[in-house]
Amino acid sequence: MRSCDGLDLPERNPNPVFVLSPSGEVVFANPASATLLRAWQAEPGAPLPPERRSLVEEARAPGGREAAVGERWFRFLAVEADARLHVYGHDVTDARRSADCLQACQGLATLGALLPAVAHDFNQVLSILLNTAELLSLEPGTAVERACGEEIREVCARASWLTHQLLVASGRRAPRVEDVDLAELVRRSEPLVRRLAAPGVHVLCHAPARAVRARADSGALFHVLLNLVTNALRALDGAGLLLIRAEQGPDGAPRLRVVDTGPGVPSAALPHIFEPGFTTRPSEGAGLGLSTALHAVRRCGGDIHVDTTPGEGTTVTVTLQAVPE
Repeated sequence: MRSCDGLDLPERNPNPVFVLSPSGEVVFANPASATLLRAWQAEPGAPLPPERRSLVEEARAPGGREAAVGERWFRFLAVEADARLHVYGHDVTDARRSADCLQACQGLATLGALLPAVAHDFNQVLSILLNTAELLSLEPGTAVERACGEEIREVCARASWLTHQLLVASGRRAPRVEDVDLAELVRRSEPLVRRLAAPGVHVLCHAPARAVRARADSGALFHVLLNLVTNALRALDGAGLLLIRAEQGPDGAPRLRVVDTGPGVPSAALPHIFEPGFTTRPSEGAGLGLSTALHAVRRCGGDIHVDTTPGEGTTVTVTLQAVPE
């Protein structure tokens, strides 16, 4: 058994513990340090690489020093004793994820508090535009002028619908399960999706002429669709195909499908994608999108299923309850 001064407590520690000599050699390392030292290209009996030595020297400071080791984060504390540097590591990955989730939730709460006031002002602007369009329609004019007035009314109606859906999704309107036409949802969302997509992304929206009726909260469902589209666009990374489809499944159940031709979800990550805070792209989000989407869909009696093939793409299917005949 490797030990330090005859004590075996560090051996049993589930966290990395290692000791450096005054010259920087690793004179002791417990079993939990093995993965860490491999990642640092170090081993017992050999000097720690200079950049790693600098890191553990900084860990002498109060509170220690945090650093990434592969996909995990550790906080290191270093204490000098008997002319040697004793280094203790603690995995703080889950704590950092929780803190990121909390920060994201606080940001969303702030945005949600501001949204009603912004929506009110925005709706006032829409009202002015709509009234102007109505006045134009009353005045005799050319066919082009009448067409422009009609286009303004249509755009204002679509903007008002988007504002309402965002207010519902933010929790500033009471959720209400009602009859929703998934085909109409796809058609109304298409202009926004196209604006979100990069020029290299080919967007296809399939909404059949016949209504695809489901029982759902329209605002929450709009939010779910935006979450799925955002994830798909991140996976495509500026190039590929994004397909959004409203349809009835083989069993007659209404469903939304979001398909992308991105790299797919890694098999190791697939079981965790609905966990709050889990993300394969830490720099692009807090990992709350899919967990909140699943919660919203299940509240309506539906479910979300993910099919993915590494290197080929991902299909996310939202299945909802049908409207009783």
